[in-house]
Amino acid sequence: PTVDGAGSGSDACAPGLAGAPCVLDLYDQAQSCDATAVAKLRTELDARSGLGPLWANGRALFRSTAPTNIAGDWNGWSTSALPTAGFCATDLVIGVGSVPTGLHTYKLFAANAWSLDPLDRAFAYDDFTGNPDGMNSVLDTPDSGVGHLVRFEQACSTTLGNCRDVTAYLPPGYDSPANGARTYPVLFMHDGQNVWNDHDC
Repeated sequence: PTVDGAGSGSDACAPGLAGAPCVLDLYDQAQSCDATAVAKLRTELDARSGLGPLWANGRALFRSTAPTNIAGDWNGWSTSALPTAGFCATDLVIGVGSVPTGLHTYKLFAANAWSLDPLDRAFAYDDFTGNPDGMNSVLDTPDSGVGHLVRFEQACSTTLGNCRDVTAYLPPGYDSPANGARTYPVLFMHDGQNVWNDHDC
């Protein structure tokens, strides 16, 4: 594969979203359905479980737990333009399509129902009355010039006897390969939903 920042002599992709170009190269190589190539692709995708879609050079790779359709603002919310399906007769369910640079909102569409992408922590609030979730999943390309929100597991306290949602704002370029080793300051804000969600604040 085209190794992207993984280090000399390694055949692994760079960790996290920084390795997206490498993973998309692996996808292209695995189109022949060679078992070794498919296994390498699966290993790299498994290493990025929960990071959402991978984007590089105008293409995005979506993974899903079952066949579905990816409907987003870049394809006019088409419910058929970008399907995911079993890859090379395996249980690896993926779909690849053209997605331009930018911050894009999307949802999964299957069996006449819309849902958030459970494999993507990135999201944007959405007050559209036809959206009972109140949010959409997000694909934010590393060169978009804007940041985005991500959801984490709830933080639970035995002392307070409750659990709290945890939301983080990631600044522009956070997932860029060029920023892979960069560290950022963190500001913690209690009752943070009053910062991010116009509907509830």
